[in-house]
Amino acid sequence: MLESIRIVPYQPALRRHFYELNVAWIARFFALEPPDERALLNPEQEILDKGGCIWFAMSNDEVVGTCALKLDGAGVYELSKMAVAPSHQRRGIGEQLIAAVIDEFQARQGQELFLETNAKLAPALRLYERMGFVRQPALRPGSEYARADVHMIYAPKAAG
Repeated sequence: MLESIRIVPYQPALRRHFYELNVAWIARFFALEPPDERALLNPEQEILDKGGCIWFAMSNDEVVGTCALKLDGAGVYELSKMAVAPSHQRRGIGEQLIAAVIDEFQARQGQELFLETNAKLAPALRLYERMGFVRQPALRPGSEYARADVHMIYAPKAAG
């Protein structure tokens, strides 16, 4: 069921939610890694100033989700740091956040949009596949994350 959610761009007043939502899910399943700490503690310098974007999902005045589009190289972007509060999962919020990322990627005429995740996050994998991401046969070369064992690329025409 889709609830009334607004997707809003990064605002300094919402900064702590980017950190808190992501740390909560990462700590639940994994350990925080150095690239997490860099991005979550310094989102302006690590994501925004480097050509990326961050969005928040708002239910009334409550932040219930977040995600980022990180510039990885010329025309190459990463869907990163997506988190939805456990109390608001399975309500279509992840789809709305991913749609915001895809819209921005397309507006920028990006060449590749990828993400890295872990196979034990089955609901997330199904969501990414529904949104047009396709699993790749190998890990992303140069991945920064020890937990990343799934590499996916946005390819909506190739998706089921």
